[in-house]
Amino acid sequence: MIRKSIFLSLCIATFFAIFIVNLVRADTETFDETYEVNSGIRFEIHNLNGSVNIQGWDHSQIRVHAIKKTYPGGKLENVRIQVSQGADFKIETIQIVKNPRVSVNYDLRVPVSVVVKLVRTFNGKIEVKDVVGDIDARTSNGPIEIKDVMGFVSAHTSNGTIKVDGVAGVVKLETSNGAIETEVPAIGENGLRVHTSNGAIALSLASDLNVDLEARTSNGKIKLDDLEMAVKEITRNTLRGKLGKGGKKILCRTSNGNIVLKKLK
Repeated sequence: MIRKSIFLSLCIATFFAIFIVNLVRADTETFDETYEVNSGIRFEIHNLNGSVNIQGWDHSQIRVHAIKKTYPGGKLENVRIQVSQGADFKIETIQIVKNPRVSVNYDLRVPVSVVVKLVRTFNGKIEVKDVVGDIDARTSNGPIEIKDVMGFVSAHTSNGTIKVDGVAGVVKLETSNGAIETEVPAIGENGLRVHTSNGAIALSLASDLNVDLEARTSNGKIKLDDLEMAVKEITRNTLRGKLGKGGKKILCRTSNGNIVLKKLK
């Protein structure tokens, strides 16, 4: 009787173990396609959930490599990858059901002759490197890193760090939670806004900029590091002044963190 009870308990435990394994197991599917494109075509990607990595290369094709992955309760067919090519080259993750529980991570190669414009994902990291174009990058949860881009950059994340260097200029950088570090060789027609609700800010400013600058932190210090600046007002938490002759405005704000302003090497 005892042996039967033990055997039955083992069977039940095995059944539940298999059930749990199947429940948490992630299914994956790979999408890998290459598309011939014309020089000068504009590029954009709209992802729903997952990372986006874009790198330039010396080829005339766009390579789209993506991995779909399920979460518990999700199915691979709950989303599909759609690529359309006309005046623009557009990649979209299409949601088939309301809560697909599927992520798509993109690893993309783009010709340097293509103009990268929009990069969107709702939950995941964005990385862009060695491309051309004025880029608007947005994610709702994840860091953003943009490097060596021949164009002006805007970046927004609700939760994550932002790092920008080797670009032609910067227009707007915003995060709700995370540090911001950027080189500023030039700013947009309407100036530059750099804002984080919780994190440090470090700006490396070109010596030939002619801008008015205002920096403010609610809980932190402001430091000038080898930067020639005509200071109008400076306290522990606030700085106002101008670089060069002054002009368009740079607004730099954090609610909790230090601000460092230094000369771009």
